[in-house]
Amino acid sequence: MSVKGLEPDEGWLKRSAVGVLKVFASVSKVNQSLTDRCISFSTLYFGDKSIVWVFKSESVRDRFTTNRNLWSNCLSSMVRSCDSATPQSRLCWISCVGVPLTWWSESFFMRLGWIIGEPLLVKDNIRLRRSLIGVEF
Repeated sequence: MSVKGLEPDEGWLKRSAVGVLKVFASVSKVNQSLTDRCISFSTLYFGDKSIVWVFKSESVRDRFTTNRNLWSNCLSSMVRSCDSATPQSRLCWISCVGVPLTWWSESFFMRLGWIIGEPLLVKDNIRLRRSLIGVEF
């Protein structure tokens, strides 16, 4: 998987921050604010109003996420990404928000699963799928 020339094994995920835009057009304001401060970054669109900023280092990312003056007018929330976590139990679910449809593949989610442990692949089961027909969530 390549994201604008970034490979997951280069550690781009731990240098990233995910923001949810209030208005889609406001991404240019945040980018201009970063450019004015001579901060090097890449911007990735994750779908809907989710934007990912990839920085040169974790310290630059941390300065960006903690300085609410840079983004609070344009973003409703900001979350730091990390490429490692310690699960509290053997099985854990990963909640993915804003994953572009072009990334929806078994290999992407397997790589994502390896970040926190050993992924468990559950093959599609037609009987299980049929049992969910008519169920409302």
